Amino acid sequence: RRCLSLCTSRGCPYRCTYCFSPVECNGRWRAMSASRTLDLVTSAVERFDLGFVWFAEQNAFVDRRRMLDICQGFVDRGLDILWEAEAHVTGMSRFTDDELDLVARAGLADIVIGVETGSQRIADMIRKDLRLDTVVPFNRRIAQHSFHPRYCFMTAYPGETEEELADTVRLMHTLLEENPRASTTCLNPVIPYPNSTYLAEAETWGLTPPDSLEGWARYDAYVVLQGGLERSFPWVTPERAGLLKRLYILSSFTDDKLDFVGDPVIRFLYQLYRPIARTRLFSMNTSH
Repeated sequence: RRCLSLCTSRGCPYRCTYCFSPVECNGRWRAMSASRTLDLVTSAVERFDLGFVWFAEQNAFVDRRRMLDICQGFVDRGLDILWEAEAHVTGMSRFTDDELDLVARAGLADIVIGVETGSQRIADMIRKDLRLDTVVPFNRRIAQHSFHPRYCFMTAYPGETEEELADTVRLMHTLLEENPRASTTCLNPVIPYPNSTYLAEAETWGLTPPDSLEGWARYDAYVVLQGGLERSFPWVTPERAGLLKRLYILSSFTDDKLDFVGDPVIRFLYQLYRPIARTRLFSMNTSH
């Protein structure tokens, strides 16, 4: 399917300390009207013969009524497209089962949802505004629908304990086991953005951030993992760094996230190793 990214809203009302949105958008969320969004999507689909739209937005489901009007419009106009968007568990939990069915009929294929941790203490520390005891019931609810949730998780928070890390792995396992359509991101180390609240907190733990634009451009999870977490994050011991790197690698195999690899041999080997990696990840002793 031909794909195009579109942006019909900006910002996010949530306060996550690791995110750039509270700094860039000052906690505000602004959006095109439902009618304008429908006209934009319809025009793009017809002009470029699209089959898939990625809504490149931080949180597309803030305004429940607006999203339902958009979805009803997709159905009424007979738009034969699939689409992907991001959401927050708290906001999307407000949709009834009938409303979620409409969202699915409107073509939602993938929904990206940040959970970030299995620890309520960590979730509160990063101001996730999320009760973790709502995540599993939410996952069970949406398992009835055709779209695929992709849950995001991170590690290497300052002060993260062994049990909190184990809680994160256990929550990932539960979500995957109870919803066959669910997937998870790799267990990336949390990377601070410039001027974010999390960056200021990490600096109190001894973090030295990049001092140039080029340095920030190279400051991503993969580079930090390759260079050694303990060298970037002073609160991570060498033993914990080794564990987090193994968790990152094993979590790459939890689902079908790498099935798109073009080389059939590599894809076959990936699929062959997946059950072994899952077993190792979900039975791993995180005590380091």
